[in-house]
Amino acid sequence: MKVYVYSTDTCRFCTMLKNWLIENRVTFIEKDIVNDSQALHEFNKFQERATPLIIFKNESEEIIKKIVGFNKGELTKELSIQE
Repeated sequence: MKVYVYSTDTCRFCTMLKNWLIENRVTFIEKDIVNDSQALHEFNKFQERATPLIIFKNESEEIIKKIVGFNKGELTKELSIQE
């Protein structure tokens, strides 16, 4: 499973999420929607207005889950993290 994080530099919850993912050794691909026009284009396709936006894709690049915001409980479950 691939994890994509759509975020901005000024989003406090984006920073908290990325730090949490790093602490839990989760590999993710960061998509900065402010400094990367392609990332913004992708973000807009999801029709969400809040960051962080976490997209989970399978090996075929099909979206299998979308989480808006830093929801530790849902992320822990989705990523099978032991706390």
